[in-house]
Amino acid sequence: MAIRPVFTEIIWDSISQLDVSLENKSTWTGSFVQDESNAGNGGDGYANLTIDSSSTWIVDGDSTLSSLTCKGTITDEDGYTVTVKGSDGTTYVEGTSDYTITVSSYEA
Repeated sequence: MAIRPVFTEIIWDSISQLDVSLENKSTWTGSFVQDESNAGNGGDGYANLTIDSSSTWIVDGDSTLSSLTCKGTITDEDGYTVTVKGSDGTTYVEGTSDYTITVSSYEA
């Protein structure tokens, strides 16, 4: 039996180019952390997440994404809805979890 590593924290910066999809009844527990400490002069990096209607993201920490498209479910480890806010302050989803996802763009 092969053992695959499980990443619970995806760290990205302004030189990253990440397109992540949860699909086909996937469940992922983790968070997206934007950390510019090694980005140098930076760039046009991004981290995009798409969740299909059959999949779930269980958030275990505050997260930052360039874009989030969510047709599925986003909760914390206790099943509470996670707040989704725009980087401009717009609240897209008002959650009851202690965690917040900050995005530049959001589509439900």
